[in-house]
Amino acid sequence: MSKNNSIFEYYKRFVNSLPEGRVFTRKQIKDYFDESYSSTTSVDTYRRMCEVAGYTKKGSRPGFYVKIKNIPEEFGKNDVKEEAYGYRNNKIKTY
Repeated sequence: MSKNNSIFEYYKRFVNSLPEGRVFTRKQIKDYFDESYSSTTSVDTYRRMCEVAGYTKKGSRPGFYVKIKNIPEEFGKNDVKEEAYGYRNNKIKTY
């Protein structure tokens, strides 16, 4: 894994490589990454953010997820974060 690509870009590549409706596991996500490069916390954060934004959803059992649709190629983590939670890192939260 190249250090030039963010963890989110690799997560997006993983999700977008799956067909819509495909079930995948948390372990498959973690196995996709080089453990020395990514933290489990980051991967779980992006997984949850994509659930809230509607790109994936929880599966029938804990640790199982279903792909709903592709994450747009031009989207970065802040774009998905804004879809999911309504704010970006550079904006002040007003709640």
